[in-house]
Amino acid sequence: MSKIEKFVPTEEQLRHGAEHILYEYKMLQYSYEELKKALPKGKDSPVAVDTASTSHIVNWSTNLDTESPEKQNDLYKKAMLECFLLHVRNLRDFFWEQRSSYHDKLRDIHKENDGILVTDYLPEWNTDKNKYPKYPENLQKTKARLNKRLFHLTYFRGQYSKQDDEGWQYKEMFNWLKNAWVGFQSNLPNDKKSWFQSS
Repeated sequence: MSKIEKFVPTEEQLRHGAEHILYEYKMLQYSYEELKKALPKGKDSPVAVDTASTSHIVNWSTNLDTESPEKQNDLYKKAMLECFLLHVRNLRDFFWEQRSSYHDKLRDIHKENDGILVTDYLPEWNTDKNKYPKYPENLQKTKARLNKRLFHLTYFRGQYSKQDDEGWQYKEMFNWLKNAWVGFQSNLPNDKKSWFQSS
């Protein structure tokens, strides 16, 4: 393999990246609260909403105002769950993914991807296991399911139908990421804390 061209974000890129990270967490919070509102009172996790099932949606009218409140609420619940899972995935990758590389065919060189990672802000995050939150095992187990069910249009989505029936542990997922966020915020260097404060 040819030498890998490293990607090292500049301070300007780190500051700009902080805005996107904060946005992801705010949207995680918002979609979590909205999802709870959309569920029947007393409903606890998991949420059994098949995010890839389209059979009963494609037959709905394009004018949703003509549909029953039950159907409208079902669609809203699906939308909130998908929104929530989108930000779960993005923050999961931020906290626990490692920088990967790809082959730039035009230059015939391997380059690191420019994904925003927690180690850009806290380099010791993945090495000090006693200080920082570990990658939750159950969150790791949802990785392939999230990718196939929501983020890639593939023929193998149906392989996860049984898991869809069992639902998504949305409360656990939120708490895992909330704990990671608290650990991240509390250990940021003072000169970077202001980057992650809402205006």
